Amino acid sequence: MSNKTHWRKLAPSNYLGAWDIEKDTPVTIASIKQEMVKPNANAPEEECVIMKLREFNKPMIVNKTNLKAIEKATGTAFIEEWVGKRIALFSKSINAFGQQMDAIRVRQSAPKPKAKPKLTDAAFDNAYKMLIEGKAKLSDFNRYELTESQKQTLKEYENK
Repeated sequence: MSNKTHWRKLAPSNYLGAWDIEKDTPVTIASIKQEMVKPNANAPEEECVIMKLREFNKPMIVNKTNLKAIEKATGTAFIEEWVGKRIALFSKSINAFGQQMDAIRVRQSAPKPKAKPKLTDAAFDNAYKMLIEGKAKLSDFNRYELTESQKQTLKEYENK
């Protein structure tokens, strides 16, 4: 996207808005619950569904449209099972309250996980040597897609 600043970023908000989402944005659900919210200075407090995301400091007010999309993306209707799940947010122009406005929407399919890089046999041998010397940890290998042979070598190391 461009280096331009949306004017809404100059008017601080306690909640995530469409102006905070510049493109498809994969996020992880940290929590979701109902709480009393004052959406803006002129509105009375009302009970809303609030979702906290690991990637943002501000929570998001979630409407029914997005709740239904989260259900489809996560494969479950139970909010307790949503925590830790990945969803994708995007900004969409909608007609609401008699005017066009941008809104946050949730993709109905979960974002594809990034493929882990493969570790060549030579690179694996070097990393394994570092593991034996105490210069690397077993968990360091989790960043890579390993062959069955490489997995077996690590399993044997772990069982020593």
